[in-house]
Amino acid sequence: MPNLKCDACSCTHNKDYNCCLNGIAVGGKSATKDSSTCCISFVESDGAMTNYSKEPVYSMDIGCEATNCVHNHSCTCQADEVFICGDHACNCQETQCSSFCCK
Repeated sequence: MPNLKCDACSCTHNKDYNCCLNGIAVGGKSATKDSSTCCISFVESDGAMTNYSKEPVYSMDIGCEATNCVHNHSCTCQADEVFICGDHACNCQETQCSSFCCK
């Protein structure tokens, strides 16, 4: 399972640059570059609901639609580390998987 780091601090699942979910999904079915991917699991924090009571998960399953990525095997990410970018994102389309590497 990949280790995940995430700078989408506006996501309700983010705590200290880590995700509190047990797994995420990355979109980008026809992606040929990282900017064409996104974290489908992103949910913008409204300030009231946060996951601060949950603990970050450092290694998790990552479902991935970006079949053009070298790390994608049967729609599952096999990279050692995954970096989700999206500082100040307001929706999932403003995030991206910077670990994407086109075949």
